[in-house]
Amino acid sequence: MAMVLAMAMLAGLGKGPDVTEKPIQLVTESVGNGVRLIVVGDVTVPTEASYALEVSSDAAGGGNKSVQRGTARLVPGGETRLMTLTLGNVGHGQWSATLSVDPKPGRLYREQIRPD
Repeated sequence: MAMVLAMAMLAGLGKGPDVTEKPIQLVTESVGNGVRLIVVGDVTVPTEASYALEVSSDAAGGGNKSVQRGTARLVPGGETRLMTLTLGNVGHGQWSATLSVDPKPGRLYREQIRPD
């Protein structure tokens, strides 16, 4: 019994943070005839992550493509707004956004949003 308990205790040693956690995410809000894109960070352990938000739109006045990048050093304690981008005159749904995040530790992941 003591051997099983000791092995169970050792199994938990040396584990780092949960690398399946997504420390940075993309949130959307409707605003009039447009959309607001908000990049937020929220972690349970201190985390550093590089991120890039690529947005394309085909508004009535013409097309647009924007890429914004940054690095965040996040600490636990609540949501942090890293970036806000508002697209106007896209009520017809002609836009897309891709957020790429490379957390340390962790693996690169992407979130893509395209309106229906």
